[in-house]
Amino acid sequence: AQLISQFINIQVDKKYADEINADLKTVKINEVVNAQRIGGTILFCGPYNLKELLKPKKNTMKLPFKKIGWAYFGTKNVNDKKLELSDIPDNLSDNYPPSFITDGNAFSFENQGKALAAALKRRGIYVKDVFYPKDEAVLKHEYQFNMDTPYAQKTFDALLDFLKVTAEAKTMPAAKLPSQETTTK
Repeated sequence: AQLISQFINIQVDKKYADEINADLKTVKINEVVNAQRIGGTILFCGPYNLKELLKPKKNTMKLPFKKIGWAYFGTKNVNDKKLELSDIPDNLSDNYPPSFITDGNAFSFENQGKALAAALKRRGIYVKDVFYPKDEAVLKHEYQFNMDTPYAQKTFDALLDFLKVTAEAKTMPAAKLPSQETTTK
């Protein structure tokens, strides 16, 4: 989810793309999709602020997250420019497309998904986010693929609604996106 959200930001924000590429030595990540053709993003269960992998919060499994973060970035320095640019909520473009965001509420990245949804909404970008409280059900990472559960089915229905709304808004000039929606059952 982080990689695709960062890739989308590169596609829709030339300044951000230039900042990303300024630090890369061999391979550049350029615009390969016309931003006007991106109708939306679907972001399932992922981190969006990777600094937290190197500096995990209290009561989390520190060793795996620190090792993953170090391997991902090649540095342990939480002030490295690569880490700053990988923080999607802090580097969003106003051109970011409408987004569907969901995550489980146990052993996943729910707080980061909610933070990204809030950052997008503050910029006036349409978001359909689906989160469920733990007192209703404990939903682990990638819960939405367990289609034999009512939560995965509700999330799938919400995703279909998001796709319909964003497709209509993209293809019909008079169509408008609905007001912000959060599904927390």
